[in-house]
Amino acid sequence: MIQKNKVVVEFQLRDFTSEESADIATIYVGSLDPTRATVVGQLSGTVGTRQFRSFNNLMIIVFSTDSEITLSGFSGIYGSCKTSCLFVYCLSFYHK
Repeated sequence: MIQKNKVVVEFQLRDFTSEESADIATIYVGSLDPTRATVVGQLSGTVGTRQFRSFNNLMIIVFSTDSEITLSGFSGIYGSCKTSCLFVYCLSFYHK
């Protein structure tokens, strides 16, 4: 249920390639403090398209690496609006 004046944040991971178990992206929702947020995804290795959503406008993506092996990284798009609306207004990004 989406409450009035709440913003939905949606993130779609397009591709992800990192060193398995050494380079990890963790997706948190619900708080800007990772110790209080809920982990909705922890990604490492090769991962296909995935979608993540937060209904309270708070999402954090933390990428940690050991810097030993460099692979292609990850790319995705994100958007926000008052209802579920991925890609209505979205921004693309690429991390390598």
